[in-house]
Amino acid sequence: MKVFKTAAAPAAAEKSPAAAPESAVPKLKVLKSPVGAAPASSVAPAAVPQPVAAEGVSPAAGAPPAGDGGIQPPAGTESARDMAASVDKSKSLLRGVIYGVCALVVIAAGVGIYAWSTNSKKEKVEGENARLNALVVEGGKLGRSRLFDSKNLSRVPDVKVVPDAEDAALLLANVRGVKGNRENWPGAAHLVSIMAQMDDNIARQVVEDMKKNVGRYSKEKYSMMVTLLAKSSSPAMRDMLKDLYASISESKNKKIQDKQAVVLKYMRFAMKLDDLDDVMKILQKKDASPDLISSAFRTARYLIDEAPPAKRKALSSKLLQYQKDMPEENVKMLYKLLARTGDPKVLDMMEKSYKEDTKKALAIITAWGDWNTDDAVPYLFKAWKDESLHERVRSQAHDSILRVLSVDRDRDDNATLKLFDPLIADAKTSERRQFLVSAFKRLSNRPYVIRLLGRIKQTAEDQRNAVEPKFQAAEEALFKAEDKFKANPGDAAAKADYEAKEKIYNELSSQKTGEDKVIAAVDKALEKVRKTPVPTRKAASAEDRDDDDSSVIKTI
Repeated sequence: MKVFKTAAAPAAAEKSPAAAPESAVPKLKVLKSPVGAAPASSVAPAAVPQPVAAEGVSPAAGAPPAGDGGIQPPAGTESARDMAASVDKSKSLLRGVIYGVCALVVIAAGVGIYAWSTNSKKEKVEGENARLNALVVEGGKLGRSRLFDSKNLSRVPDVKVVPDAEDAALLLANVRGVKGNRENWPGAAHLVSIMAQMDDNIARQVVEDMKKNVGRYSKEKYSMMVTLLAKSSSPAMRDMLKDLYASISESKNKKIQDKQAVVLKYMRFAMKLDDLDDVMKILQKKDASPDLISSAFRTARYLIDEAPPAKRKALSSKLLQYQKDMPEENVKMLYKLLARTGDPKVLDMMEKSYKEDTKKALAIITAWGDWNTDDAVPYLFKAWKDESLHERVRSQAHDSILRVLSVDRDRDDNATLKLFDPLIADAKTSERRQFLVSAFKRLSNRPYVIRLLGRIKQTAEDQRNAVEPKFQAAEEALFKAEDKFKANPGDAAAKADYEAKEKIYNELSSQKTGEDKVIAAVDKALEKVRKTPVPTRKAASAEDRDDDDSSVIKTI
């Protein structure tokens, strides 16, 4: 069989310095290869065999026919590699360009979307701020007009209030300090509260916001919001405030308890006597905030004062049950609540208590000044005259007598005069009589008030008439002593006599002037009392009405 030489063979021969003899070259036995497979060759191991063309395809020019057992001549090896590498690089470069273009498109799209989103958000924020500013301006008008309820919107005709949930959300965010000018929150609070009074759905939205964000409302803001909502005439508002109170009633956080106190302050007008137990339990707490304790006391006092007289006296035994676990500082409030019951059986118990524990004496005698009848007055007179008590306690007893007397009640004239005559008789100085006048002048036009003031004036006139001749005699004696002292400036006896006469004159002059002031004060008090009509409600209820207007509203 004839073996074809490959193109690589001559090259190898040229490099060899001496060709091997022909006899030394072993004869090769060439095996036929199947169609499509390259024949193995030991002559040119470095050559790359070329695949045989598939059936039906013409072989490349110059290539030997397949299947005759010849060694396939390789194509140019280096050129093929370079071409393949060039093609790979071109494809890689093309892919890189495509990827880069895609990345730029994606980045450009992202930047466009971000810019659009940012611009959209900016426009939305600007729109919200503009809307909020317009709403706050309207709310500010309501605040300046002192308009606290929706019934009187006609008082500010240029303000148009339309309840809207989105507007309410903006206003609440401003009150919390999240949106808009934080200094404008009072106007926002006024407007959103008017919306809540007009629409129960807005009211629920407001209350839910106050429940959810209770920690984000300052004490001042929470107080104002509750105060404004409580002005609503909607029956549903009372239930919402109860729900608001229930949501924070178990908190031990004193800041939240202060807000609970504000809600309780206005809830008491919708509470019943059956709620007294829940209120008294607050006074038993050792970790309650001072504001919550104060609000609970006012609420309990209101419930007791509003109770029918028969039920009111029966409350004393119930109140005494809470004394057991009550903090000592709250027991003083318990005594005042007992005073509001007016139960005369409690007086003996309280008197026995303060005699056994002098620390309680001041608290009990102070509470007697709040007694809703005159039954405590004899006990106060006994304490006032009891020299074994501390001077501060006795002084408080005297003041408590005046407090009982200065409560405007429909008293029996003769019984009242008889009861308080010792007080007027004991007022032996003009200062003490002026103190009595200052207490009486707050009363209304009742016969016993006129008569008591008349007795004080008569006493002052009697004292002035008694002092007048002594004053004139002292004045004449002082003039003579002065002339003698001026004639003999070096005379020690004349000087001493002049100074003694001057001291007596000044004392009598002071007494005379004091009585003149009492008489003038009584005349002014009588003029005021005669112009004051008899009240139709109890003084205690008037105090509760005064509590309605919070200091927040008064300062706006």
